[in-house]
Amino acid sequence: MQAIDVPSALGAVLFAGLIGVIVWLRNEHEKEWLAFKADAHGLAFGPKKVVWAEIGQLVTAAGARPGTVEIGVRPAPGASIAAGERIGDAALADLPAHAVVPAEEYSPDWLWWAVNRFGRTDVQLVERTPEGERAVVR
Repeated sequence: MQAIDVPSALGAVLFAGLIGVIVWLRNEHEKEWLAFKADAHGLAFGPKKVVWAEIGQLVTAAGARPGTVEIGVRPAPGASIAAGERIGDAALADLPAHAVVPAEEYSPDWLWWAVNRFGRTDVQLVERTPEGERAVVR
């Protein structure tokens, strides 16, 4: 700011405004384009957020569309998760929160790591197949 002769107070305001715009754009982009995210607060299925305390199981399945994997959450005992946006042809549409992700971007190892790193170690991972469901043991 000194190089272009802008007063320091104005420079600080401009810099803070630029940072604010960048953060706002990032958040808007994430809401619009993010299918699934795990962090310290819980899981996000698009705009639907589920805190770790409400999660009993994470369920995965081959997607109804080729080249996709679905991730859903089954509530913990006593928790009630309000249903998020339904994906009509999804294999996990019966779960209150679910997302469809590209198969090449899905890693069961990453999901296991995220659950144990951010969540609770007692959240069970379950794989749903046409034959039924089975616990994923790591």
